[in-house]
Amino acid sequence: MSAVSAYRLARGVKLRRQPDGGGLLLVPEGLVTLSDSATATLELVDGQRDVPDIARRLSEDFEADAQTLEGDVQTLLESFVERGYVLR
Repeated sequence: MSAVSAYRLARGVKLRRQPDGGGLLLVPEGLVTLSDSATATLELVDGQRDVPDIARRLSEDFEADAQTLEGDVQTLLESFVERGYVLR
């Protein structure tokens, strides 16, 4: 595996936006309510983008430094990998 890898949602996991704009992650064992930043991040998880790509897109949308966001994106995605919701 390369040092840079793309992430994707695991089989059976779906991301949904609620009418109020909040995010939900539908997982086999239930629902996970997401923060706005987690929702925005997972909307970019498509199996093609890696962490730097996702951080760059988020930095454009939220006017934040991409390098600063990379660590946060990596931490979030790895926590979802550990739970089995996201795959590398």
